[in-house]
Amino acid sequence: MSSLESVLVNLNGLWSYATTEWLRLTEPNPQDATRARWPTHPLWVALACVDWETSGGVLLKRFTNARLPDEKRLYSPPLYQLSY
Repeated sequence: MSSLESVLVNLNGLWSYATTEWLRLTEPNPQDATRARWPTHPLWVALACVDWETSGGVLLKRFTNARLPDEKRLYSPPLYQLSY
């Protein structure tokens, strides 16, 4: 891709490749050492389905910092692994 315009025109394809072929979030399976067979995390499936060509409308401010994660959550080992 030689320009921003060409990237934006192909954004859906690029996103699909990046979130399904190049990188994915899996749920580890202790009985299977082959990571390629591990199931994809449902959150990752939802992220991979983002449609970049459809207008989503106005963004609403729904973020609140009142429910920040506690330190245990921030510093605990990850439950899932990214595999690429």
